[in-house]
Amino acid sequence: MKRLSVEMPWKGMEVPHAVIEVNQNCNINCFGCCKDKMNYSKSLSEIKSEIDLISSKRNLAALSIAGGEPLLYKDLCEVISYIKQKKIRVILLTNGTLINLENLKKMKNAGLSRIVFHVDGHQDGRSDVKLPCTEKKLNELRKKYLDMCKEVNLELGFTVTIYQDTLHQLQDVLSFCQDESHIKFLLIMGYSQLVNYNEKLDKKYKRDDLSIKSQDAVTYMLDKEKALPVFHIPSSHNKNESRWNFYILSITHQNNGKKDIFYLHPSSKLTFYLLPRLQRMLKGRYSFDDQVNLLQIIIMLSLHAVFSFQLPIIIRTIKHLFTAIIYQNIRFQTYVFQHPPNQLGDNEYEICANCPDITVRHNQLVPTCLADVLYPIYVKN
Repeated sequence: MKRLSVEMPWKGMEVPHAVIEVNQNCNINCFGCCKDKMNYSKSLSEIKSEIDLISSKRNLAALSIAGGEPLLYKDLCEVISYIKQKKIRVILLTNGTLINLENLKKMKNAGLSRIVFHVDGHQDGRSDVKLPCTEKKLNELRKKYLDMCKEVNLELGFTVTIYQDTLHQLQDVLSFCQDESHIKFLLIMGYSQLVNYNEKLDKKYKRDDLSIKSQDAVTYMLDKEKALPVFHIPSSHNKNESRWNFYILSITHQNNGKKDIFYLHPSSKLTFYLLPRLQRMLKGRYSFDDQVNLLQIIIMLSLHAVFSFQLPIIIRTIKHLFTAIIYQNIRFQTYVFQHPPNQLGDNEYEICANCPDITVRHNQLVPTCLADVLYPIYVKN
């Protein structure tokens, strides 16, 4: 299949996102976990030093806090506040099992910009789910998290790991997100046995029949959603192989409960080439899924129509905008498909070019997905 999407222009210092890990302990086990879980937490001073280092090496729009499970970290609000002081958007990645209205309010008051809940059907040990469970059934749990975030007016997104035996259920997750106007972002991670640390815990996690390839997800989205990615991040070893794929869709809700869903099309290459660079010029940095207002949506859709140079797309865009005017609502949603590394040889791995999920280990920047493989934390007994 010929690639139509535009390569993200992020490179070197200008990659706008990174990850800070606050601990290595977690209260559940995900089949696709790349973490070597242990009872270890970093000191607050160590985390602040890592934030200083990573923000000096990258022109960040957003910094994600991860673990382990970061809600197990006692000084989490202090970490959020420290990042916020640097005028960087703060994103929290959590499995959600420890969330409640009280800590949501505290984190928002500390400066949290977005919380992203990881929920999928291959997570052992959740206190709020009885496995086996379908992704459609798990939407009830996602709705619970959504309602709490709406109550405190906190932006949220979701993460789901897809496996060969659950890929066919992805559309249930997409439909849920499309129905809910408060959801801005969905991260879909492809499972790979390569970085599965849970194999050390139990042989049941050793599954070589569940791995997902990048093309599997692209094919699925084209078949089920008639959608193609508009941006991609290539492989570190092969410019023709994508490791991240970005889909952008515009949604208008009608009074009869129906939705007009319009995926932006990669044929409008000039739009997707110019917009990130325009954001860089206006904001002094590249965007990392920043919030967009109504005017920005209208401008982007208009450019998308004009620069597609295709009459069917121009007509479809105009119809979508006309529907938005009638029902007086329109919003964007972003889906990001992220794929884990491939091992090419001894200590040689294929990862994302200009890794957007870089973290700090031993005072250097390293890919989060390989941090525990190549740069492990050694805890003194």
